[in-house]
Parts: sequence; C-alpha cells; structure tokens
Amino acid sequence: MANFLLVNITIFHFLTGGFGITTGDHIPAFANTYTPDNFNLVEMATSDTLPLPAPEQNSLAPGSAKIKANIVQLDDSTGVPILVLTIVEALGYGSATPPLATGREITVESDSYFKNYPHQQHKVATCDTFTVVIRHLPTLNKDDSSPDWSLVKISKD
Repeated sequence: MANFLLVNITIFHFLTGGFGITTGDHIPAFANTYTPDNFNLVEMATSDTLPLPAPEQNSLAPGSAKIKANIVQLDDSTGVPILVLTIVEALGYGSATPPLATGREITVESDSYFKNYPHQQHKVATCDTFTVVIRHLPTLNKDDSSPDWSLVKISKD
C-alpha cells in the first residue's frame, strides 16, 4: 500500500510541476503555453492554400444550356406540348452539356414548364425569338421520336 501511495504522489507531482493544486494556486507555467497563434491547426492547415474562386453569377446547372432560338412550331396535339426550336445562338452551357450548333433544329418537351407556368403558353408565338434555358434529357433506351431536351425557362428578347 505504501508503494501505491508513493507512485500516485510521484505522478501527481510530475503532472502538476511539483505544485499541489488547491484553491487559489495557479497552474504551472508549462501548462499555460497554448496560444491561438502557435497551435491553431485550422490556420496552419489553410494558410498556404489558394482561395476558392467566386461562383459565376449566372452559371447553369449541369446538362443545361442557355440559347437564343426561334420557335418554329408549338405542337400540343398529343396533350404534351412540344416546341420545335431553331438555334440562333448558344449563350452558355452547364457542365456535361452536349454542344448545340447554330441553325440546328431541336425538339423540346415543355409539359412540366407549362404546367408550372400556364400563363406563359399563350405568350409563345411561332417565328418569334426567345431566350431559352433547356435541360438535356439523357436516357439509355430511347426511341428517336422523343425529345432530347426539356424546357426550364423561356423569356422574350
């Protein structure tokens, strides 16, 4: 039992720097060496990294494109509005978006857009030029008659 007490007292003295800590005593000097300047791991980890670039203001979602297009046809005969567009100019692409050539004619599914914005459908007239945001519809087993694109937003120039 005496050896046990001697070992505990020795460890206590070692950990407290030889001082018995009671009310009013101070922590030994070696325990008070932490400062935010010399041990802040977050500052140390990021001090040599480059800042992140600011995101673009009008960036497009992956698989989306912003184009200027003429409306050739609005086909609503099947109950699902399909727009046929001729591309005048590609204004921007999101990542992983297939390229769109000027003068190309594309079909765009617009059912979900016109369900959310029913007042827009009667404003769409053929032969007018609009700025359109479309989203690519990739599928694995697709027939050739279904549209490759879906309408996200349309606005008059």
